[in-house]
Amino acid sequence: MKKFAYLSFIAMLSLSCGEKSDDQINPVSDKIVRIEIGLTGDYSNYMLAFSISSLFTSSDAFVAPVITCPAGTNWTQAITAANTFNYIEEPVAAKLVIKTKDPVRTVSFLLSATQTENMDDKAQVPLSATIQVYANDKLIETDNYTAKPGGEYVERLTRTIKIN
Repeated sequence: MKKFAYLSFIAMLSLSCGEKSDDQINPVSDKIVRIEIGLTGDYSNYMLAFSISSLFTSSDAFVAPVITCPAGTNWTQAITAANTFNYIEEPVAAKLVIKTKDPVRTVSFLLSATQTENMDDKAQVPLSATIQVYANDKLIETDNYTAKPGGEYVERLTRTIKIN
């Protein structure tokens, strides 16, 4: 009986030592990230706020993102020392596309919208957004956001994504 208990202990010990952590099961790897934000509704009546940060490589280096669509669009605020980039504008197009210059292992973003025009128009359609996140051109996450009418609490969508 002692031998059975000893063998059982050894078997349990070897199984517990052989478990893999989450990073071993789904290793984090650096990839080019693209975020596409598609807008619908009366989006021209809103101020859109999009902030992106935590763009790190596996060696913890900062990576800068660029706005590729609409062409010629720039960040309204870039705090490179904090690895934070903000776009706060009235949307000029139904699509906003952001891409990392180099491969990253993590990305965080925040999206919100505040109605600034035609606040009394009851027939307007609230701004809605579909946010698609791609890693090396493979879709890895999709989120939806709907803005509140003017005068109501502004909700925001925040995400932090480890790139696998």
